[in-house]
Amino acid sequence: MYIKYKRTLLLETSYQQLLKMNFKNREIVIKNALKIERITSILIKHLIGIHIQEETRSLDNKSSVLSLKSKIDLLYDSEKLDKKQYSNILHIMSIRNQFAHNYECNDFADLAIFIDGINKPLLKYVEEQADGTEANLKRGFNSMVDDVMNHLKVEFESIISDYKKSLRRAKYRLDEEYSKMLDYYGIKDPQERKEYKPVFQQIIEEEKRKGIDETLDERVKLRVIDLLKLRIEKLEKQLVTMAKKKISCPAGQQRFLAGTLAVIIKKKE
Repeated sequence: MYIKYKRTLLLETSYQQLLKMNFKNREIVIKNALKIERITSILIKHLIGIHIQEETRSLDNKSSVLSLKSKIDLLYDSEKLDKKQYSNILHIMSIRNQFAHNYECNDFADLAIFIDGINKPLLKYVEEQADGTEANLKRGFNSMVDDVMNHLKVEFESIISDYKKSLRRAKYRLDEEYSKMLDYYGIKDPQERKEYKPVFQQIIEEEKRKGIDETLDERVKLRVIDLLKLRIEKLEKQLVTMAKKKISCPAGQQRFLAGTLAVIIKKKE
């Protein structure tokens, strides 16, 4: 009976201690570790040519996801991490594992009990150790994380720069394609080109959403021709009205009518 009572008392005490646990340190560590892991996934995606928003089995939230250790090994081998930052992330991983899984590890001062020599790399990041062991170790951890994040930020900014360059190249190619398209349909006047370019873009995007297949070009072509026919009909009516009023037709409209009518007659069938 006494033994059962003692066990019950121990269980109740453990439960009360659990309720009183301070999770602030755990929150700080796990939050920063998650940030680092997410950035490493993005860096690897860019490195191997996968779009950063594309879902993957090995780099996103799947059961087959690579461990953070495997990710930083890849980045180190690819020279995206130097030896110092590689070592720092290993320390952060070890600290995260203790705070995430070890009930007995509540404070930064507890880490040395479970990770041999961990105080030394943390305290290297504390220039003036004057606040006590716990505060110094916590400052050291935060400074280590900042150092890692600053390094990763440089790599991340490189990705952003690459994406911007890709977007500029893509925009230039698209502009060339639209320019050829406007030429193809006989739209030469600068004002008409400016007006029709966004309309052509809209038509292409709408047709792409319906499905990208061998019929795409033909669907776009038919819509563009129908659009130009309407434009010509409208201009012809305007010309009739202007002729009755003895008003001369603007040169741009004349060129548009002559060029586009010829193209439609030639290419619509």
